[in-house]
Amino acid sequence: MGALLGRVTKGPLPPVPGGGPFPPGPVPGGPPPVPVEGARIVVSDLSGRMPRSVVTNDQGFYSISLPPETYRVTMAPLALGGFTKDLPATVTITAGQQTRLDILIDTGIR
Repeated sequence: MGALLGRVTKGPLPPVPGGGPFPPGPVPGGPPPVPVEGARIVVSDLSGRMPRSVVTNDQGFYSISLPPETYRVTMAPLALGGFTKDLPATVTITAGQQTRLDILIDTGIR
């Protein structure tokens, strides 16, 4: 078995002059991202079978044990809205290893 783990946070992404692509993460020196409690992370094999899910704790962390394989990771819609460019993601789980996938939710607030 291996493990997929990470943290889900939310916060505004910085505006970029000229409307170019957004850099990853929150504004440097700005407020820290806020943990997202109760986010449902959904993990399924690449054919969409055998979905499993895990819910983030009060600090936004999640962890799920998985057999070695390549998986597609998505997230159920959040009650308070928001979106992420981090998902869907493809991750490969290796036996005895931890794979980290952090997810930043953009609230749309600028």
